[in-house]
Amino acid sequence: AAARALPEDEVLRLLFRAGFSTRGEVSEVSGRGVGLDVVAEAVNRAGGNVSLWSQPGEGTRITLEVPAARRGEQLLIVRVGSFHLAVPKAPIRRMALLPADRVVVRSSRTMASLDGRLVPFISLATLFGQPPAEPQLLLEGEFSGRTIAVGVDDLEAEEEALIRPVGRHASLGPLVEGTALRVSGEPVVVLSPVALAQWDTGGGAAPPAAAAAAQRMRVLLVDDSLVTREMERRLLEDAGFTVTTAADAGEALSHLAETPFDCLVTDVEMPGMDGFALTQRLRTITRLAHLPVIVVSTRDRPEDRLAALDAGADAYLSKQKLDASELVTLVRRLGGRR
Repeated sequence: AAARALPEDEVLRLLFRAGFSTRGEVSEVSGRGVGLDVVAEAVNRAGGNVSLWSQPGEGTRITLEVPAARRGEQLLIVRVGSFHLAVPKAPIRRMALLPADRVVVRSSRTMASLDGRLVPFISLATLFGQPPAEPQLLLEGEFSGRTIAVGVDDLEAEEEALIRPVGRHASLGPLVEGTALRVSGEPVVVLSPVALAQWDTGGGAAPPAAAAAAQRMRVLLVDDSLVTREMERRLLEDAGFTVTTAADAGEALSHLAETPFDCLVTDVEMPGMDGFALTQRLRTITRLAHLPVIVVSTRDRPEDRLAALDAGADAYLSKQKLDASELVTLVRRLGGRR
């Protein structure tokens, strides 16, 4: 139903989505949705781009562009609030100041008015819970035939670096492609052009009825990593939950003292009181003794799971094997039982 409402070029881009298939049934050789998404991923890893043109009765052309040689990736180091991120330079075609009145909302989608046209727009400051600069710096480009329009606070530098993929245990979220070491030796998170281009039409949103039910549920998310925290916040909010974040156990306890919540999602390794100690503390407070607690951690040993359950946690998820839908389902099931 959603595809029928999309313009033709948007429909063609669905072919590059993982799991997409034109077959109605799975056979021995087709129907599993493994095809052009693998091509796009491989080309992206090589620092290139893939696009598709098709005209009924005339033919189809798939264009793959990859660099002849690759020592490193040219990265734009941008500032967003109080921290730095990196964006690959290759797909970026224009940088310009974007006044606030050029950002509009249409049908719940944030758009930027660029040269008389409206394009999907992502303000990274807003996405990561930071106040955006005024005006924002617009990074506009194209990836896989889709316009990228991203707002940042400022451009700090342009550097060449090797992008190293992030292990699944890091669980930095869908917008992260990897990490890189800057010339100064400081590590920086690198955002994925593919994810940025698909963010506006990305899947994962709950059905309307489920989202409406989940909207009544308040979730407290505790993680000392700003990037991880904001990525998980976006994931949970996209599923329809009202999410409040905390950087440590002390901040979480302050929120819990002031606001009722339906579920707590916490990391383990945090400065000061860790996630296990936070859970134990809650179980000693009468008003919070039955608050559902989901622990999400990089630790995946059986003894860590037992420690979480002994502390009073209701569920334990490993970041190495974290499935977004599993987390959303757990929050909805545990939080809805109160």
